[in-house]
Amino acid sequence: MNNRFFRLNPYVFLPSAVFVIVILILGSIFADQALIFFNSLQDFVSNNFGWFYLLSVAGFLFFIVWLMCSHYGRIRLGPDDEEPEYGLLTWFAMLFSAGMGIGLLFYSVAEPIKLFSNPPGHLVPENSATAALDAMRYTFFHWGFHAWGIYIIIGLSLAYFSYRHKLPLTIRSVLYPILGEKIYGFWGNLVEIMAVLGTLFGVATSLGLGAMQVNSGLNHLNFFTNTTGHQIVLILIITSIATLSAVSGVDKGIRRLSELNLFLGILLLIFVFIAGGPSFLLMAFVQNIGNYLQTFIKTTFDTGLFRNTSFQKEWTLFYWGWWIASSPFVGMFIARISKGRTIREFIAGVLIVPSLLSFFWLTVFGNTALSIQIFGNGGMVEAVDSNIATSLFVLLEKLPLQTISSTLAIFVIVFFFVTSADSASLVVDLITAGGQKKTPLWQKVFWAFSIGLIAIVLLLSGGLVALQTAVITMALPFAVIMLFICFSLWKGLKTEVEIKKAKSNISAHGVLLSKESISVPGISPVDTPISKTFDIESQDILSNIPAKEEIIENCSSELYEENWKKRLERLKKRSFHKFFAYHYDNLPEEGLQKMNHKLEDFIQNIVKPAFEEIESEILKYDRSVKLSISTHQASIIVLKDDIEELYYGIRGKIYHKYGYTFPAFNPTDVKMECFAQVILRSGPKKVHELKRFTPEHIIHDFLNEYEKWAILN
Repeated sequence: MNNRFFRLNPYVFLPSAVFVIVILILGSIFADQALIFFNSLQDFVSNNFGWFYLLSVAGFLFFIVWLMCSHYGRIRLGPDDEEPEYGLLTWFAMLFSAGMGIGLLFYSVAEPIKLFSNPPGHLVPENSATAALDAMRYTFFHWGFHAWGIYIIIGLSLAYFSYRHKLPLTIRSVLYPILGEKIYGFWGNLVEIMAVLGTLFGVATSLGLGAMQVNSGLNHLNFFTNTTGHQIVLILIITSIATLSAVSGVDKGIRRLSELNLFLGILLLIFVFIAGGPSFLLMAFVQNIGNYLQTFIKTTFDTGLFRNTSFQKEWTLFYWGWWIASSPFVGMFIARISKGRTIREFIAGVLIVPSLLSFFWLTVFGNTALSIQIFGNGGMVEAVDSNIATSLFVLLEKLPLQTISSTLAIFVIVFFFVTSADSASLVVDLITAGGQKKTPLWQKVFWAFSIGLIAIVLLLSGGLVALQTAVITMALPFAVIMLFICFSLWKGLKTEVEIKKAKSNISAHGVLLSKESISVPGISPVDTPISKTFDIESQDILSNIPAKEEIIENCSSELYEENWKKRLERLKKRSFHKFFAYHYDNLPEEGLQKMNHKLEDFIQNIVKPAFEEIESEILKYDRSVKLSISTHQASIIVLKDDIEELYYGIRGKIYHKYGYTFPAFNPTDVKMECFAQVILRSGPKKVHELKRFTPEHIIHDFLNEYEKWAILN
């Protein structure tokens, strides 16, 4: 559906919207009954599918660790010559911004204190030193490698299929090896409906927790009392701000707000670290990591059997559901900033760095609270038992500069609230609109307010219990989908490796392949699909070569006997669904024109004079030259007696440079830069900034390649 008032994929938008509206109506009218229903539903899911959650999340983690250590780890998320868009420190900073959020602020004090006073399974004495160690161990367990392993599954799959095989950057694309062209039909729509609902309820849970915590903070500062009504008002106000940011185009301002919030969060962390005692906290950090690693396997598979405890339901299953529900949102952000990394580098970076930073945050806030409870004047357990949302502010109250630090904490929570709601609404709008960049105002407003209204209904229907039940329930179907995503990713990687081996076997057995069949000018061999499984545009003949040596001789007949109408239909489908993609043509019109002019000037004023100078000299040596100049690309072909000796081209490229924070999902919130790369018959060389290319550099590089050709021929 694509016109002035509707730009959406109706098969994703309408079911998602209807489901949300029904939930809002039923939750508003039958709030009391909804509370009973949520309690029953939480018990049902926990009792019957708790084992599935634990086993699935463990499987996700072990799968990505295996990928990292396997030979697949060398595969790059993009063409083989692609370089990362960001340096390591910048990339780590962005990963940290993805890891920080309302949840970390809400639970970094509340969870350690709650588990200290009420140990899981009551296996250790309450309020004891052992209980304190176990409390931090379980807190690390919930916020550590397992959480980031879930995000990696989605982020890695999106990055691999989008950047390496040019499929759209949407959830449906990651199932292409299993579903093929069916990703554009019912099954692809169903997957994206589940992703939309998971994102909505996952972010709504974060906003509900944030509203509870902001209300508690304002109550601590004596602004107004702590009630559900005030929490609803806060959600409406902050959701309105997020909605305005999503529809007004003030994206740079929101990005700056996000970066400011990251700075304020780090400032709050440093303050508590200093006030809580650096030596004590560093010792605690080391010991917490040791306890976490020592019991890693046992804790991973602990179902609480024979203990008749609610710990798994209220804590572990809630967290696993929360991370799974939020994975399309966070995974897409991680994918967008990780182009050019190898799979091994991606997994190691995303798994280890954010986890360590989260561990340090949890140690600073959690162990400071435990220290006050055990060695100080206490009061933390009573505060958390009374109102879990007040835990952070009770901690800050017991440290110096409580008014300043509490105010700072409120600003951090509110800013996270705004940026999370803003970015989540844009992601949902992007998915339900089929990836189209310009959607009507009402669609953005609808999804932005849907998130806020879901949070309100859940608070009215049972508060924290309703929030926990919602994510546990909504994440269950997407957890099943994630298992298929793991299989699809493995199948895609396996297919790529087999095709590469087949190509090597063909060359080893002396099968004659023309240079044209090996590479197309301007197109990296990896830019094209690698097997029939990925065959969308049928650009590369080699991509269809069977993996088994015994059927190689049938290759030509298989390739050219394919029904040409079928191929045309596939091309039409690809063109029709192109709006699902999210390429640089989604950039703002003004910025895109500026970049296009810059590339055109580069080709005309730098590349063209160099090629013309080469042409004038080459013609003196009994050679002919074909020179081709376009707006973004130029090439020179040297021939002798009409036989090609060397193809040398230069192609301009526009790269996104995204901010550190979630509003980078917005296509207008980008910084654009121009690059160029040399194209040979054997494929493209590394990408460099335009300033690296001068006429002299181009001429010498051309001569280097010509000398290589002369040596080989």
